[in-house]
Amino acid sequence: MTALSDKRKLLLELDVKVQVTADTVAIDLLLNDHEDRHKFSVEAKLVSRGIERKLAIAPDRGSATCEADPILLRLISHAFAARDHRIHNIPQPLVAHYSTRHLNQLVRLSYLAPDIITAIINGTQPPQLTGRQNMRKNNIPLDWPSQRIMFGFA
Repeated sequence: MTALSDKRKLLLELDVKVQVTADTVAIDLLLNDHEDRHKFSVEAKLVSRGIERKLAIAPDRGSATCEADPILLRLISHAFAARDHRIHNIPQPLVAHYSTRHLNQLVRLSYLAPDIITAIINGTQPPQLTGRQNMRKNNIPLDWPSQRIMFGFA
């Protein structure tokens, strides 16, 4: 049953109804020879990923596939390049053309807790954590527990 028409036929047979709200996706369908209706829902959130808007379902809420946010990945790589450039005086062509202010903003991100950086790389960060949110935070705490709270990990 790989053809699109076969999948559509199955969905129609099961009388699948999907309702998307601001914070949930609810699914209602018939099972057991069309006698029992089953309803379930998962928390979801509409988030910005670069120039796209996507419906994000938290990874711990089932078998949702995780996809790393390319904007966040680029920010993290630029953050470490900025730290090498500004603090360790290692020339970094990736960020050499940035203003001092922007470099300083990026350097702050290089001090995020290792588990936050790992979550960003794996695409398992909270859905509301975006590149824009990271860059707008001027008061990122240096202690990791406070960072986890600030970015929605705790």
